[in-house]
Amino acid sequence: MHSIPPPQGIMYFLDLLWHMTLPLLTLLVIGFWGVSYIVRNIVLSILQEDYIMAARARGIPENKVLFGHTLRTAAPPLITMSVLQLLSSIGGAIIFEGIFSWPGLGNLYWIAVQQNDIPVLMGDLAVTVGSIR
Repeated sequence: MHSIPPPQGIMYFLDLLWHMTLPLLTLLVIGFWGVSYIVRNIVLSILQEDYIMAARARGIPENKVLFGHTLRTAAPPLITMSVLQLLSSIGGAIIFEGIFSWPGLGNLYWIAVQQNDIPVLMGDLAVTVGSIR
């Protein structure tokens, strides 16, 4: 997560940001495509509803139709999906933490599996499942 030897002062944080660029970019790219596809399908299905077509027929400007009618209807599933993804990210990603050698719940889980450490596995599973619910 940082260079060796670790820099001092403000350079430590800049070095940390430099080393976090690839892992965060990886998470962003992996998560972006699935979310964008679901958002697109939700918005396209709402745009075909009768009340949207009626609002367009009444002459309401397109921005008001999109942001006032469509986004208001699409917001609950999108917010729910965003909150669930945020909570699932707290649980830790075994593969992601393993690839980038980051400490976390996923790495702890993998080490406990290799060492057959049942109490640690149960605790890690309880924390992970509790954060998803």
